[in-house]
Amino acid sequence: MEISIGKRVPVASSLEMAEAIEKYLEQGKASEITLFTTQNEVKASWCLGPTISELFDVLPSKQKWLIRGHCELVGGFTLQDGRHKYELSLTRPYSVYELALGVVRYRNAYNRPINADKEIELRDLFQILESPANGSSYRLAELMAEDLVSSLHRTDLSTNTKSEVETVAELFRRMDEVGYDRLWTAAFSRLT
Repeated sequence: MEISIGKRVPVASSLEMAEAIEKYLEQGKASEITLFTTQNEVKASWCLGPTISELFDVLPSKQKWLIRGHCELVGGFTLQDGRHKYELSLTRPYSVYELALGVVRYRNAYNRPINADKEIELRDLFQILESPANGSSYRLAELMAEDLVSSLHRTDLSTNTKSEVETVAELFRRMDEVGYDRLWTAAFSRLT
């Protein structure tokens, strides 16, 4: 009689994890990639490109890793917990365009503006931002987001001084000023 407990899955080292992250982010056209690695820790941050969820899904050998994400909209959150030997921190800020696309998709999903003072609504927006736009199914929303960003005043785009929450609130205010229906009509006319 043979007893099989199962194969031991190799645990990725910090260096292997960092290399896999860097390779995936470069393939996903991320920008401003920053990696910090020690023997038991990896910190990664990037702009544009893959979402935190997409990166998490392709990480190699996540056993024994405590994996946390961070986004200004919702703060810190745990992707994988439990017994761990290593720690991975993933941070991804969003561009004004990505926030505008999230704002348009949020408005489409909930048919109301967001209340940036409510944490639950920011979490809903974060979920939208983390779910990738699947090809042409969001082309109308992409065009609406482009128009929304271009309608902002130059001073409204200074993201160095505004938080992501303030930028989201400004985008919703601007959408109300311009008019959702006007943005939709202009974008739809470019589709046809």
